[in-house]
Amino acid sequence: MEIDFYPLDIDGITHGQQAYIRMIGTTPKGKKVCVLDKNFHHYFYASLTENISTTTAKKIAKDIENIPGVHATAVEGKKHLAQPVMTIKISLTHPKELQNVKHQVNDIDDITGNYEIDLPYERRYLLDNNITPLTLTKALGTSIQGDMNVDIIIDADQVLPVNEDMIQPKILAFDIEVYNPYISPREQQDPVIMLALYGEKTRKVITWKNIKGKNIQYVKDEKALIEQFIQDIKEEQPDYLIGYFSDGFDLPYLKARAKKNKISLDLGLDGTEVNINRRAQTGAAKITGIAHIDIYKFIKRITSGGEIELESYDLDTVAKEMLGEGKHKIDIMALAKAWENDNEKELSEYAVYNLKDAELTYKLAEKMLPNLHEMVKLVGQNVYDIARMTFGQYVEWYLIKNVKHYNELVPNRPLYGEMEERAEESYEGAYVFEPLPGLYEDIIGFDFRSLYPSIIIAHNICVSTETTKGEGEPTPAIQEGKKSTHYYYTKKYEGFIPGILKDIVGRRARIKKMMKQQARKDPIMNARQYGLKILANSFYGYFGFSGARWYSNNGAASITAWARYYIQATIKRFEKEGFTTRYGDTDSLYLTLGKKKRNDAMKLMENINKELPEGMELELENYYLRGIFVMKKGGDKKGAKKKYALIDEKGFIKVRGFETIRGDWSVIARETQQRVLEIILKENNPQKAATYIRDIIKNVQQKKLSAEKMIIKKQLKKEIKDYDSIGPHVAVAQRMQERGMKIQAGAIIKFIVDEGKGMIRDRARIPDEAKSYDAEYYINHQILPAVQPLLDVLHIKEEELQKNHQQKGIMDY
Repeated sequence: MEIDFYPLDIDGITHGQQAYIRMIGTTPKGKKVCVLDKNFHHYFYASLTENISTTTAKKIAKDIENIPGVHATAVEGKKHLAQPVMTIKISLTHPKELQNVKHQVNDIDDITGNYEIDLPYERRYLLDNNITPLTLTKALGTSIQGDMNVDIIIDADQVLPVNEDMIQPKILAFDIEVYNPYISPREQQDPVIMLALYGEKTRKVITWKNIKGKNIQYVKDEKALIEQFIQDIKEEQPDYLIGYFSDGFDLPYLKARAKKNKISLDLGLDGTEVNINRRAQTGAAKITGIAHIDIYKFIKRITSGGEIELESYDLDTVAKEMLGEGKHKIDIMALAKAWENDNEKELSEYAVYNLKDAELTYKLAEKMLPNLHEMVKLVGQNVYDIARMTFGQYVEWYLIKNVKHYNELVPNRPLYGEMEERAEESYEGAYVFEPLPGLYEDIIGFDFRSLYPSIIIAHNICVSTETTKGEGEPTPAIQEGKKSTHYYYTKKYEGFIPGILKDIVGRRARIKKMMKQQARKDPIMNARQYGLKILANSFYGYFGFSGARWYSNNGAASITAWARYYIQATIKRFEKEGFTTRYGDTDSLYLTLGKKKRNDAMKLMENINKELPEGMELELENYYLRGIFVMKKGGDKKGAKKKYALIDEKGFIKVRGFETIRGDWSVIARETQQRVLEIILKENNPQKAATYIRDIIKNVQQKKLSAEKMIIKKQLKKEIKDYDSIGPHVAVAQRMQERGMKIQAGAIIKFIVDEGKGMIRDRARIPDEAKSYDAEYYINHQILPAVQPLLDVLHIKEEELQKNHQQKGIMDY
């Protein structure tokens, strides 16, 4: 038979002694299908000594075929870092034979090494067969019977890609609420009391209190709740099960509670339990045949490319930013009390809250699916894996997918010891032109479009092109300790990394050009160009990533050397023409016009672009009416790096490095600083700014402001026991832990500094426990430090800002 389907989940299994590739997916009509392919043999490459004859190579290959576990061999000419190398491709009878065969092969005299030894079986299959998950694929074979919760099982003779038609997945979002008498739930003690499901046609909350209300399903106890969840998943058969931080909380918690209730959380289409990998960062929960997507992880990763800047990635903050709506407002800390008291009215509200969380999760997934799907298309791996990959992994698997066009061998991943050695290496970073602190007008900003990618392409920087003096183009001077050096890169041939990167940049440029002709932005095309953008911008970081297969500290140093050269040369050109540089950093610079006109700056930009290498371009970033650059801490009068605020002609304020975009300052400090920035930049009125601060200080002294504005949020960077120095947030976390709360590294601790005597850490309180707040602390350690850098620029003296209580300097301004 023949069937078209969209592969959702691909893995390797063993039946008897036979290894199979198993693909579980969905047909265009929504049928579940499992395709088994036993025709693919896992393999690796063994390299041979230089100048070995083909005859000798074939004899060695024939001998290797006699090793138990070897299926077949073939002598192939390959390249390693652009240099020819003779190899033997060694196919295996079963992937489990790999280590045994490798060791025996390595004992052969003419074998010099092995390659591609650690590429996973199923990932190798996808790459070799040009199958992209989620895109239309054809299976030809025989229908067979099997113990799987699918409509069709095929023993495949052949599996082929059809086209790039992408799945329209059936998605189901879920969210749990847990009995939480100690705020942070405990897996062994605290039951799941509500579970919400939200899909295109599904909206319900399963609970074991008889609550009246819409979309409520009552069950008798927690065990029945989990069983109902399992039944719903099996009946709904979603393609994607979506959660928000579900790798780190929801699914591990459900599995622990299922075990407590002596049931199996067997959501897999093959009857297997949810597999929890606790070694992965914040965990990873996998379901056979269903793509479990923790949309929190993907959003946090993909938005760190610079499109969105959030102080927190909790569901409420992200939903408000991306959807324009937030969570249902209710005090979640009071849920346990409402549950204990059988308060039907309050519990009904918590059910609404639970369902709203699932709804927001569903909507965020819908919004992010174009980005997720485009990354799957680009990198060519399972959607489950793509949703959890780092930028470095995106780059590496994109390279692995494309180096076949260069006939390049894929190196093995470095061992742990080698990674540690690499981590000790360093190189000179980006150039920063330190600003002269001040408030300036008529500022024009420029930046280099994709500077690092364009440098890699223009100067052919690659592990395969590095050469010696006289054989290639030298880099600008690179400082290594006390000596200066250069690296050299040949241009006799194109390196595979610049070549692959050039294709990415070109594809993105073509898409951007097409989008400019559209009356309305196509979300799929926008997701595609954004995916290409973050992929291209990640190549530089990959050079210096200690775990990279194609690691090159020299390459990373060379890229930053050229970046310093281009930004410094550009600054000199502008200053020679009468512009004044106010700040420069990595790939951007800000200049004041003085007596010059904007048109003068644009003409100079065009002239500079004519002299730059092909693909490199200086662009107008924006024109700003006014901007403020502040001093470093310590009072040495030098300008602070990456700390400035600018206002453009539309009234938009661009802020970098200030507390207004950081969550570890109190609400009042951030609000005060933000308002002072607005007064300075929009109104250019220092006196009004000082008056505003004076009023804030009075209100804090007189306790006219709510305690909520005094909340400080700080993240635990490590486990509580690992802290030597106990700060306020650590002290609060310790007390929470003593009360039975489960507090782990990564938790956001909220606290208020209460009034009284003693150390700050002894007066830090959980917000609902604080009786008041310490006005003097908030004035001298929150508000004034937040605004002082701004007022220093406006020549309000530091000592005036530090005066106690009456704050005479500000009052009299």
